[in-house]
Amino acid sequence: MRLVLLLLCGTFLMACTNRREFEKQSLTKVNSDYIKDRSIFAAPLSNHFPDKIVKPKNKLICNTDRAKNNFSLFLFEYQLTEKELDRVVRKATIHSIAQYSSTDSCNFIVNRFESRATSENFSMPKITDTAQIDKPCFKDKYPIPNFIDYSIEEGVDFWKEPGFEIFVLDAGSNSKFNTFNLTPNYQMPEIWKNGYSKGIALNFRKKMVIYWLIVW
Repeated sequence: MRLVLLLLCGTFLMACTNRREFEKQSLTKVNSDYIKDRSIFAAPLSNHFPDKIVKPKNKLICNTDRAKNNFSLFLFEYQLTEKELDRVVRKATIHSIAQYSSTDSCNFIVNRFESRATSENFSMPKITDTAQIDKPCFKDKYPIPNFIDYSIEEGVDFWKEPGFEIFVLDAGSNSKFNTFNLTPNYQMPEIWKNGYSKGIALNFRKKMVIYWLIVW
């Protein structure tokens, strides 16, 4: 019996060691990609992102789709402790210029007419009701990302998930960036045809945080 227990303990320790080594290698690789992707954007746009990725469970997304006015960087980090989430909230609250909820009835979303179909087919969305481009409820609101392409869980869209707090840290209307050379975005109101927005979204129940930056 003792021999069996020793063998089981040895197998468990080896599995833990292998998992830690795998996570270490994965973090090294993702941080290499992270440094490269962040370098696409000037420091004032991306300085709210962490210096490095430390959570083994993460997702990094970088878009450079000029045709769709979609230059963006997203970092998803999962399995944060309550203490870590509290620290992110405190910092975001101090520096934010606006705070929204994912369930607000009128969030001002960049590229809001995009869908999974247009994203997967690389097609341009058609706007049948142009009045939806500049709704009265958008007044005095700052743009936030369209997370529809970046489901939190397979088959579940971000905007259908309750409990997300969205902190806008900075945003600018009709800001032109020579680096990206973007044409005016037909999905946006006149004063926001080009611009940028950056911030943090988090969910205590899901123990996750999303750092985001969008340029259009």
